[in-house]
Amino acid sequence: MLYLVKREVKGGYPLPPEEYLGLVAKDLEAIMKYKEEGKVLMHGTPIGRAAGYTIYDVDSNDELQRLYARLPLFPFVETEIIPLISESKMMPPIHWGYLRPIHLIITHKIR
Repeated sequence: MLYLVKREVKGGYPLPPEEYLGLVAKDLEAIMKYKEEGKVLMHGTPIGRAAGYTIYDVDSNDELQRLYARLPLFPFVETEIIPLISESKMMPPIHWGYLRPIHLIITHKIR
């Protein structure tokens, strides 16, 4: 199961700067460990924001909650969790039935 987890600090930093930055470092270490274990596919930070976006690949909702709740910044961030589906699991009629004819029509009109 794939999930996009969007986390963001709202309303200023919740701790003194040095303590907060220490938690950020520990949080990133934990996410990199999850990546090595195959539980995280991608992690990134939007430029100019106190936020992080992570794509998890887990077996269940419970596993996601267990991993996510262990992160050091868990109590200090607002979170949005979005279930994802990979393009390989999309319905073939949608993937090929709509995209392919448009491509053929455009190709035909250009000639």
